[in-house]
Amino acid sequence: MIIKRTVVYAAPLIVLGDINIHLDNATSPAAVGFTNILADFDLVQHVTGPTHTGGHTLDVFITRSGTQPHVTVEQPIVSDHSIITAVVKFEDVARPETPTTVRRNWQSFDVDAFKKDLANVNLVVRPPENCNEFFALYDRTLKALLNKHAPLRPAVVRRRQSAPWYNAECRRVKAKTRRLEKIFRATCTEDARRRWRDQFAEQRSMFQSDSGQRRLENPLAST
Repeated sequence: MIIKRTVVYAAPLIVLGDINIHLDNATSPAAVGFTNILADFDLVQHVTGPTHTGGHTLDVFITRSGTQPHVTVEQPIVSDHSIITAVVKFEDVARPETPTTVRRNWQSFDVDAFKKDLANVNLVVRPPENCNEFFALYDRTLKALLNKHAPLRPAVVRRRQSAPWYNAECRRVKAKTRRLEKIFRATCTEDARRRWRDQFAEQRSMFQSDSGQRRLENPLAST
């Protein structure tokens, strides 16, 4: 369930740790089932050889098929498990600058003080008779009063996490993938499994290309 939820995101994916399955035993039902899950979601397990003093492969370092890490397995020293290190190269994506804007400090706004100052301005005491002059004075007066009672100040624009590329077509494709998965789980036939895997690959490719294109078009948009 965790893999199914995370694998569709257009982001690097790493799964690592002790899964307590003897992956070196090709006849083990648990090992076969785990390997099939990785194949279904186009994932690769990079650890080879024993990772436990008992001589079995229990620890994993899993990535997408397109990632090529350099994995090293060292002999157990303190623990009964091996020390596994990996070097993974990712694209260096620069963090976009945090956008800023200018907003009025309404928290400091005093209504009574504003009314008192407004009652003594020329706009109220000696308003112009000419219509154009009146509106020009109105703009100047209100701007001056607002700058005094609610001054402008810089503010950081907080953007909520969202996926703007996830549209109706994405929902339709994801629903189709889920439907084919349910058919495979119910029938367990090789044809149903193949159709589900093909559809899942199409969905993942679509999601990654759509989110990548949106980031190119709008670097400030979250994915």
